[in-house]
Amino acid sequence: FEDELALVTKVGKNKLSDPLAIVPTSEMIIYPYFAKKIRSQKDLPLKANQFCSVMRWEFKRPNVPLLRDNQFLWQESHSCHATAKEAEEMTLAMLRVYKKILEQALCLPTISGLKPGRRKFPGAEYTLALETLLPDNKAVQLATSHFLSQNFSKPLGISFTKKSGKKEHCWQSCHGITTRSLGAALYFHSDQHGLVVPPSIAPVQCLLVGKGFRKEFAALEKAFVRASIEDLSVKNALAKSMKDGIPVVVYKENGKTFLYRRDTNESRQMKKTSLGKAVAKELTKMHSSMFSRAKSSFKDRSFSTSSKKVFAEKLSMRGGLVNALWCGDDDCFFSLKKETGASLRLVNPPKKKGKCVWCNEKAAFSAYFAPSH
Repeated sequence: FEDELALVTKVGKNKLSDPLAIVPTSEMIIYPYFAKKIRSQKDLPLKANQFCSVMRWEFKRPNVPLLRDNQFLWQESHSCHATAKEAEEMTLAMLRVYKKILEQALCLPTISGLKPGRRKFPGAEYTLALETLLPDNKAVQLATSHFLSQNFSKPLGISFTKKSGKKEHCWQSCHGITTRSLGAALYFHSDQHGLVVPPSIAPVQCLLVGKGFRKEFAALEKAFVRASIEDLSVKNALAKSMKDGIPVVVYKENGKTFLYRRDTNESRQMKKTSLGKAVAKELTKMHSSMFSRAKSSFKDRSFSTSSKKVFAEKLSMRGGLVNALWCGDDDCFFSLKKETGASLRLVNPPKKKGKCVWCNEKAAFSAYFAPSH
């Protein structure tokens, strides 16, 4: 982590006699504790989780709110195991957890694979990642899961005594997801009017307009719908929904009850039925519809090709996510990047033998390329 290490030499106007090192990665704080905590195989597996703020001082590009910030919030977890198999199973299990969050909570379609070469986490044996393609046809990484092998446990002395009495270093994994995922969801789903927020994460799922909805509010609470009542005009209520991304607005006009859905910007008259059940059902339909549209949009902007000409045209014109066979050679990548501006997002083992789309040498990977945020 030498390249990421920051030294504080000055505080305010005062220079420090001894520089203070900012720990570049939390493994260096957490793993010495693991070394003290773990003694025998009975202590394994050991799993730890934290939510914290992260500062990326080395980030020099202009900030894009919730996507590219110098400081952000994230969740990260760490595990120690008695065998490599258990650690790798944990690595895959956490990737599945993140995929479930992204797809079922945030309605974001994703692709998964290995981070190539220099883009894997320093110290990891390999890094698995989930990515999506935003409406501007730029890819963004959403979550990562790393198999660390014994690359940290050996230098930091994280070991355990096996049942046989023999000592061995632990096998480890670590995983993380950040507020960038929220940013990606808002960028992906929102429109020219304002925010469109997936119902599962909306702080207020249903806005009731007017004071005549007291009984209905109780019904919504009973149906586990997060609701709010505000004495607004219908026009102002719909404007509030557009600005804040409130999924559903229920209001009355001429003695009739109407339901407005933010994702479609359409209102329809409601039948005389339990408002709690009706709104809960509508939120489920909205969530399903948002994910379906997102998957369709993602699919329409994703391509596979074996043609160098098509590959170059798609990426040069920022045409979306391109899947192609690739040799794995750095010089080849730098050549295609210089000509197309594309970044290498993920790689997977190729499903069939073939030639690299760029240099025509033997392919080592099935790779995903796209412009990057």
